Amino acid sequence: MAQRASKSRSAASATRIQELNDRDIGRTPREPLAFDPNLLLTRLETGKTIHHFRDKQPIFYQGDTADAVFYIQKGKVKLTVVSKRGKEAVVAILQHGDFFGEGCLSAQPLRIASATSMQPLTILRLEKTVMFVTISLIIFVAALNLISSLSMLITEKRPQVGVLRTLGATEKTILSLFLQVGLFTGITGTLLGDIVGIGIAWSANRYHLIPLPRDMYWLSYLPLHINASDVIAVNAVAVVLSVLATWVPARIASRLDPIAAIRE
Repeated sequence: MAQRASKSRSAASATRIQELNDRDIGRTPREPLAFDPNLLLTRLETGKTIHHFRDKQPIFYQGDTADAVFYIQKGKVKLTVVSKRGKEAVVAILQHGDFFGEGCLSAQPLRIASATSMQPLTILRLEKTVMFVTISLIIFVAALNLISSLSMLITEKRPQVGVLRTLGATEKTILSLFLQVGLFTGITGTLLGDIVGIGIAWSANRYHLIPLPRDMYWLSYLPLHINASDVIAVNAVAVVLSVLATWVPARIASRLDPIAAIRE
């Protein structure tokens, strides 16, 4: 009885694979995309490694930690899921130019499917941590802009700073004042970014703004999940960099000569 059930599952799996292969053969060539993955991958200098797999070699299993995204450079990949009753189903056949494992970017802690090579395979592995580093670099560039803006503000407000110093304001008071300006700017920008980012994610889930090809996936759209820990980490980095970026111009403002500043 068990052997019959096993043969039945194998036959059903083989039929599903053949069906997906037939669809894959009949797929029309991809239209040129505004987003060129090859260009992105060539420009990424860190966080990527190339891996080679033999035919029918597992890449990852359902339930493994989701910590990377994969890009197929050569070959095909089969994605399968196993139900609680132990039944296996083929959900997708992927080919050259396809990404898989992207669920880790939407805060999936574990793999929801197993990936197996269907022929000699070459894939590119992109670590999830690279995304956090990239976002931090973007925030760093914004921090440089904040330094420039505050430096211009100090230049414009030199007479006012001189007046405050003559009225009894200490260097510590001036330093604290400009640090508060930087902190307020950082918090305001971070909150606006949260509103826009979370709003886009909610809209994408609500109105299915990111469709997926039905011949490749069992989902019609890409669901997005907002991970609170990631949001908090990015917000913390943004605020800390804002305060650090404010320190240099605030220090310069606190050391201004009040008499020279008033004369200007």
